Amino acid sequence: LEQGIDPSEESLGPAVMMRLLLDLPRAGTAGAEGGATGGYFRPMAEHTSMADVLWRTVRELRYAGVRAKELEARPFTTAPEKQAELTALLGAYESHLGGPEGPPCTFPRVADMPMVFEEAGRHPGWCPIAATDIVIELPDAMWTPLVRRFLDSLPGRRVRAHAPFLPEVPIPSRADTLAAPVERVDLVVTADAGRLRFLQSPASAGPAHGDGTLDIFHAGGRDAEVDEVFRRVLASGSPLDQVELVCASEAYPLLVWEKATLLDWGVTLSAGIPATMTRPGRLLLRFCDWAANDFVASDLRRLLQSGDCAPRAFENADAGLSSGQAARLLLKAEASWGRGTYTPALTRLVEKYERRASDAELSDEDRAWNVRKAAQSTTLRRWVEGLLSSVPKPDDAGAGIVPLTALVESAAAFLEANAGRANALDAMAYIGVGDALADLQALGDHRCDLATGLRFLRERVTSLTVGRDRPRPGRLHVSTLAAAGFDGRRLVFIVGLQEGRVFPAAIEDPVLLDDERAAISPRLRTSAQRQDEAVFAALSRLAAIGASAERVCLSFSCRDTRDFRETFPSWIVLQAFRLLKGDPALNYEDLGEWLGEPVSAVPGTAGQAVSDAGWWLAHTKATSTARDAILRTYPALQRGIDAEEQRASDAFTEYDGYVAVAGPELDPSRTQRPVSATGLENAAKCPLRYFMEQGLGIKAIEEGQPDEEAWLDPATKGTELHALFARIMRAVRAEKRKPNLKVDRRRLRTWGQERLEEIHTEMPPPSDEVFARESRDFLDDLDAFIEAECEGLHGTEPLGVEVSFGFPLDEDEEEPLASADPAVINLGDQRRIVLHGRIDRINRVGPDEYEVADYKTGGYWRDAWDGEFAGGTRLQHALYGVAAAALLKARDPKARVVRGVYLFPAVKGYRHRKVIAAPSKVKLVSVLRDLTDVIGSGAFVSADGEEACKWCEFGVACHAQDVSRAKRMVDGDSSAALESFRRLRGNP
Repeated sequence: LEQGIDPSEESLGPAVMMRLLLDLPRAGTAGAEGGATGGYFRPMAEHTSMADVLWRTVRELRYAGVRAKELEARPFTTAPEKQAELTALLGAYESHLGGPEGPPCTFPRVADMPMVFEEAGRHPGWCPIAATDIVIELPDAMWTPLVRRFLDSLPGRRVRAHAPFLPEVPIPSRADTLAAPVERVDLVVTADAGRLRFLQSPASAGPAHGDGTLDIFHAGGRDAEVDEVFRRVLASGSPLDQVELVCASEAYPLLVWEKATLLDWGVTLSAGIPATMTRPGRLLLRFCDWAANDFVASDLRRLLQSGDCAPRAFENADAGLSSGQAARLLLKAEASWGRGTYTPALTRLVEKYERRASDAELSDEDRAWNVRKAAQSTTLRRWVEGLLSSVPKPDDAGAGIVPLTALVESAAAFLEANAGRANALDAMAYIGVGDALADLQALGDHRCDLATGLRFLRERVTSLTVGRDRPRPGRLHVSTLAAAGFDGRRLVFIVGLQEGRVFPAAIEDPVLLDDERAAISPRLRTSAQRQDEAVFAALSRLAAIGASAERVCLSFSCRDTRDFRETFPSWIVLQAFRLLKGDPALNYEDLGEWLGEPVSAVPGTAGQAVSDAGWWLAHTKATSTARDAILRTYPALQRGIDAEEQRASDAFTEYDGYVAVAGPELDPSRTQRPVSATGLENAAKCPLRYFMEQGLGIKAIEEGQPDEEAWLDPATKGTELHALFARIMRAVRAEKRKPNLKVDRRRLRTWGQERLEEIHTEMPPPSDEVFARESRDFLDDLDAFIEAECEGLHGTEPLGVEVSFGFPLDEDEEEPLASADPAVINLGDQRRIVLHGRIDRINRVGPDEYEVADYKTGGYWRDAWDGEFAGGTRLQHALYGVAAAALLKARDPKARVVRGVYLFPAVKGYRHRKVIAAPSKVKLVSVLRDLTDVIGSGAFVSADGEEACKWCEFGVACHAQDVSRAKRMVDGDSSAALESFRRLRGNP
């Protein structure tokens, strides 16, 4: 530090590796002749996992004191190309650091920890240790060669630590050179726990004491295993600071911390917890995901809804705005993805609220509510715009490059302004994540594409742990197996002793194989040495724990509840079982028989429970009356059980949608509330969905990720095509001529291209390729329309185009047939349908005879168009025919609509026409009466056809996965409630 060196490369290593991999041809020590062309590693440069693997190998080489020159001088016999590449990478890293072994330092004042150890060894005068000081090392700690050399250079009087003698356990081959000399002690065993030093030689341990100091159990899952440990801790009466929980598998520390936090137990963790489990860490990952996914609005909504985001800008807003409110406003704005989508969408939302706020017909409360919503939307827009402006935009040249430092500054500013800090751990994580991001400044002026830059940020937070702490008074201590037992606590639990989870697998390093390591230097550890050292360290710590603890309990999970598979005990458990029983001949079958049933999350008795949930579960297990007590306490559970039982029957009940009291309120023939033809058709397709939408006011939320291979959804595309169809037909009508293929095709394509560019700005496509493909398809549909128009397939004498009725008329209304008055269909018995809508086209087909036409911009399937009314799901031709006849009376008193035509002008429709003759008034009224009777009686049955449920967003709410059940219910229920629905479906 006095030399001004920043030893930050230890944690920043993977990020440095990624940068050097991307720049390898420029940074490598091997030139063009050397062949450092990226044959092994550079194709994988964009994968963070490759950077991690390479960093571990480079780090090991550095700690072993191996330099690029030495690596180059020891040729590989198997893969010379890999050697050239790895030598280039190591040389590039040395150049990045600078120093005597490399070229002049590009980034001065940067070092990794091996460099710090080497530099410290050159300045013995700085050492604060005196020659008379006592120096003692942790027993059996296997230091790296560089650290070992540093420790040996320190002054002081060395005292050998005592370490347990382990019978029949070979000392690792590298211990003589890397571990400090120790004095092996043959411990006197007075309890079964102390017999753990004989794990490798149970026959030498002698008879068991049976004193209860050693115990073993197994559990049906990791959660159940930790729950049982907590129950035993509580039952022991020991204070938490006399308990150590040793995690033999890496998946356990976080689980223990979560459960201890829920119980409000104080806990310290020797290994800490991942920063990704804290609010700042999660928020940074969500920020990266949002930016990487082209700023898709659904990601930003989830970020706001996560509870991790607490924008200070919202707290200071005049109108007040919570993160949840912001997410709902963003959903209402209908933003999609891309930088350009948010400002137009939120501006439209602000303008909508402002218009409502100035509506004189609204009450003062409604106007004030809209004023507040407009202010909140404005605050959200400013926040999003500020957020987007902080993320650097890729330049237009090359592959779209951004400065990494600008991206780091953007992420740091985002965290500072938005990270939630609900507890001390969040506060530590905020500081830790901020410092980790600041470390990236060591990469200098590095530039990369946005995706790679975001991977740098992700790697920083995913590799970070926070909350590492030593054992403290009043707190349960959680340690790893390699760091266990140093606090000398009385009660020790060792969990996670599953086979294949305790020790590293005997596989070679993917970068440097064992033969290559042997060729480079004896200081490099092979896979066999790594496993031997891990086994020796574990056995040494277990022996030390057994000698100092009053009670030791080993456990494992026999079921992986996440992967749904059986797991098995480690050999350590079997050996401990042999020691416990004093019989070295016992096998795994004997162990399983002795263990019996695995413990579960359910306590044996209510008194053993450590939480309210455990107490309830124990009572449920112990007594048959617990179910009744629970259901009395939580009546909603009983209603849910009743609902499931009723849904399982073929009877039509209130749990299937029979809500008689709601029928008169939702029946449009009785309320005479204006309805559309599409609304009535949808009610006939699925009355239950009609009830959820119109009765309960439920709206489906589209939370799915946008399709990377699609841009315009069918509804948006259909709306835009309809608007362009109407525009060209009105232009032709205004010019009082017939359509001309050459002139009108060019004009229509020009309008289409202009509109596509506008939509591109409002709702950017996922990629240029998708935009080009869908634009081509869109323009092809326009071509198909005008070609069919010129051939007369759509009618030769159009009188009305996009003719609205039942809506207020705009001042610039272009359709003379349009009317603000709705169409009214009398159903008798003082019931009538008040209809509003927009007719795509009205054609004259003869003297006083007309047809209504409706464009369908999707595909055509013959079987889907059988019948006249299709059980009430096809009404548009008939309803629009009645409305058109009323609109035409002012121009032609004898006008009558003789048919309806469904036109398929797009390419997918193959220029098809579906013609349906105008039904008689009696038949139409009969169908409408049946439909409104279904609604009016409250018989909101779910759809009985798979097609109606195929794309429905309400499928989860109404159990649409079993359409056949609705059919059975309609056919089998003998009550009168479904009679109107059966009549409706009987109309072909």
